[in-house]
Order: sequence, then structure tokens, then C-alpha cells
Amino acid sequence: MVQMIQIVGVVFAFFAFLHVYISYKKNIIKTFGFLLWSGVWFCAVVVSLYPDVLKVFSRFFQIGRSIDVLVYTSIIVLFYLIFNLYIKYDSSERQLTKIVRLIALKDTEISRKKKKE
Repeated sequence: MVQMIQIVGVVFAFFAFLHVYISYKKNIIKTFGFLLWSGVWFCAVVVSLYPDVLKVFSRFFQIGRSIDVLVYTSIIVLFYLIFNLYIKYDSSERQLTKIVRLIALKDTEISRKKKKE
């Protein structure tokens, strides 16, 4: 018997996948991002429809409760995503600093030329 939470999980995963697909078609995300997020939402559908799948992983990793596998995996994935965001943020900040420095140098150069004239 299908429970309401399973229906909600599948519907949510479907709309999330739809958003990923549209983002990929608009070239907002790259192929790796598309495959990663498609896999995440596919796994969400599988776990929603077949929650006993988690028992296999809990036995393999010797974790007491099967829901703990989901929690641990989610935490690991979140840390990975946060790390990726940090790397991209740091890279963007460095690029922005370079651009601001170049603009400041050009403005200074223009100001010096105007004073000489």
C-alpha cells in the first residue's frame, strides 16, 4: 500500500528533476551537474517507493537503523556541496578582486593623464 509520504516524495522528486532538466536545456547547469542532480532525484524516488532499499545499505555499512543511512548520506552530500560552493565563491572573489584592481589602476592612470594636461 502506497502511503501519502511516498506520493509526496515522488511528486517532489519529479518537479525537482523537471527543474534540473530545464536548467540543463537552458545551459544553466553543465552535464556533470545534470547527471549528479538527476541521480539524486532518481535515488529519492527509489527510496520513496522502496524504503526497504535502505536496509541493504544499513546492513552493508553496519548501521543500526536504516534511516540513519539516509541521514549520514545526506550530511556527506551537503558537506560536499558546501565545499564546492566555497571553492566557487573563493574563485569568484579572486576574479572580482583582480577586475577591481585593474579598474582602479586604469582610473588612476586616466586621472594622472588629465592632471598633466
